[in-house]
Amino acid sequence: MYTLSKKELEILRERQGRYDPDTRWYAAMAHAGKERKLREWIAVEAECAPVQEILVPEIQEPLKRRAGRATKKNSRLLFPCYVFFQCKMSDDLYFSLVNCDLTIQILGNAFRIPIAIPDEEIDRLKGVLKSGGAPKLVEKTDIGDWVVIMEGPMKGTRGRVAESAKKFVKIEVDFSFLNSGSCILVQAPRDIIRRFSIEE
Repeated sequence: MYTLSKKELEILRERQGRYDPDTRWYAAMAHAGKERKLREWIAVEAECAPVQEILVPEIQEPLKRRAGRATKKNSRLLFPCYVFFQCKMSDDLYFSLVNCDLTIQILGNAFRIPIAIPDEEIDRLKGVLKSGGAPKLVEKTDIGDWVVIMEGPMKGTRGRVAESAKKFVKIEVDFSFLNSGSCILVQAPRDIIRRFSIEE
């Protein structure tokens, strides 16, 4: 476990409570299933603190029809547990959030040192939400990563990523009966693969 040096601890202490004077975006982590309640709680707390906007990214799932009837439209959270809010951060608001039973933590480098999220990232996120697509949170994969397919007819297949695209990855899969210079290349949707260490 890494231990901070005396100098690093001093730097952190100096930064505590020195919030950005401008209005910025921050993120709080809520307990699972409490994201919407935390959004409501922040909206009430905003009466005593300058919170300008609160965002819990939700995706509207398409309507499913059963026996000729449209069922209720469902929504799912794009980032479970995350609640984004725009404000001029202060100790009053920070401590209110930290002491709220719905909150796990405010994302940051240390206590009273929250990380400000760039406006461009939030604008990009809003664009994704407005696009009408069905984005999913998936694990990043790079060429050379070892992955395992988690669902479908190829479930359990392991291999190395050879090509990586937005929706699919191509995986090199070895078979013991092939010579060491050969493998087969299979394609799988990005959202059903998981990285693993070859030591696993």
